[in-house]
Amino acid sequence: MIRTSSFTVFAALAFFVAVSAADDVVVGNKDNFDSLIAGEELTLVKFFAPWCGHCKKMAGDFQEAATELKGKATLVDLDATVEKDLAQKYEIRGFPTLKLFSKGEVISDYKGGRTKDDFIKYIERALLPYAVECADADELAKFVADNKGKALFIAAKLDKLKPIFKKTSMSLRDVSPDSVAFASVEDTAFLKELAGKDLEADSVLLVRDDESTDVFSDDADAFEQWASVGSLPLYAELSRDNAGLYTELDKPVFILFQDPEKKNKDVNDDITEIAKSHRSSGALAFTWINSVDLKSFAEHVGVADKDPAIVIYEFKSDQKYVFSGDYSKEALKAWIDKFVTGDVSATIKSAPIPETNEEPVKIIVGDTWTEIVEDESKDVLIEQYAPWCGHCKKLAPILDELASDLKGVETLVIAKMDATANDAPKEYKARGYPTLHFFAAGSKTGVPYEGGRSKEDFVKFLKENATHKEGFETKETSEEAKETVDEEKEEL
Repeated sequence: MIRTSSFTVFAALAFFVAVSAADDVVVGNKDNFDSLIAGEELTLVKFFAPWCGHCKKMAGDFQEAATELKGKATLVDLDATVEKDLAQKYEIRGFPTLKLFSKGEVISDYKGGRTKDDFIKYIERALLPYAVECADADELAKFVADNKGKALFIAAKLDKLKPIFKKTSMSLRDVSPDSVAFASVEDTAFLKELAGKDLEADSVLLVRDDESTDVFSDDADAFEQWASVGSLPLYAELSRDNAGLYTELDKPVFILFQDPEKKNKDVNDDITEIAKSHRSSGALAFTWINSVDLKSFAEHVGVADKDPAIVIYEFKSDQKYVFSGDYSKEALKAWIDKFVTGDVSATIKSAPIPETNEEPVKIIVGDTWTEIVEDESKDVLIEQYAPWCGHCKKLAPILDELASDLKGVETLVIAKMDATANDAPKEYKARGYPTLHFFAAGSKTGVPYEGGRSKEDFVKFLKENATHKEGFETKETSEEAKETVDEEKEEL
C-alpha cells in the first residue's frame, strides 16, 4: 500500500509539473493573437503543424523555456494548419517557424537552435538594450575599443530610422552575436573623425572588422539588407549558427570546404587577400565551411571530391559555380573576377545519360534537360522527384500508367528527373517534391502544373493545354466512349 500510494503521489506530481510547464506556453488563435502580441514587450511565437516531426521534437524544450522565461517573455504555440489566415499574413513557408514580436511588431525571425538553452539565451539577448548610447566622445571611443574586430553600426541622431535600426540590431545579434555591435549618438560631430566627414541626422556609420567604413543615409526600407551585407566578416566560417546571415542574402557566397584540423594556410591566405580586393564592390561574401560536419552540403554543390573544394553558391536559386582546373592564387583570382563580370556559367549537376531510354516515362538528367524537355516539337510533362519522397512514390505508378496509355502519341513526352542528383535550369528548380512543369510544343518556356494528380486529371490538362491535341484517349476513356456508342445503338 505504501509503495502504491507513493508511486501514485509521484506520478500525480510528475503529471502536475508537466501540465504546469505546458500551460506556460500560451495557445494562440485568431481570436486572441492580436492582443497577445500587442500587450507584451517580447512574445516568441512558434508557428507549427501537428504532423511536423521537428515541431514535436522541440515541444518539450519550448515548454521548459516558457516556464523559465515567465515574466520576461511570453511563448506562444500557433497551429498554422488551423490558423491559415495568420500563417499567410506572416508568410509562414515551413515548420516550425518562430518569430519574435514586440508590442505587436515582428522584430526578428528566430534562426537559432531548438533547445531550451537556445531559446533562453535568445530572449536574454533580446532583453538587452538594442544599442549602446554614447553620451560623449569618450564613451564612443570606449565602445569602439571594446568591440574591435566586429562590425560596428553607430547611428547618428535617430528619428525615422529608429524602428528598423532596432529591429536589425536584434536580428543580427541573434544570428551573429559575437560579430556585431550597435551604438547611437545624439551629436553627429562625435562621428566625424571615424567617418572622415560630417554626417547628417538619421544616418548610420558602419565600421567593418577591417576598419574600413561606409555610411547609410538611404530610405529605411533599404537599411536591413545594407546592414546584413555590411555585417559580414571579410572571410569567416559559415556554420549552422550563423547560416541565416548568408542564406538570406541577395548575393552569391564564395565557399571553401575544408577540415578545420587540416587547413591549408596558403589557400586561406590567398582567399583573404582576394576577399579584400572585392570588399568595396560587395559582389561576393567570402566564407569557409567545415567539410567534415557538412559533408552532405559539399556533395550537394558538387565539390566533395575536389581539392581545394571551392564553389560560388547562390542560396536562393540553388545555383552552383564550381572552381575546377589546377589551383593557383592567380587562377582563383581570375576565375572570381570572371564570375563577377558574368563570364562564368553555372555548373549543372547531372547523373550519367542513360544508355537506353525506352520506358514510357522518359528519364531526364541535368545534361539532357534542354534536349528533351525544351524540345519545341513536343508537348512535355516533366516531374522532378526525390527518391525518398512518399508523395513521389504515390505518383509514380499514375505517371507510368498515363505514359503507357499515351505511348502512341508521338508528339508527347512524359518524363521524370531525380532532382537530388540533377539540376534543372534556375527558373525550374524544385522547391518541394514532386514538382511538375508542362512545356507546350512551340515554346521553350514551361509553366507549373498545379492540377490534380489522378490519371484523369492529367489527361484533361493535356487535352486543354497541349499544342498537339490528337490522341489523348486513355484506355478507360476509350472504353467509356465505346460503351456510350453501344448504349446509343441499343436505344435506337
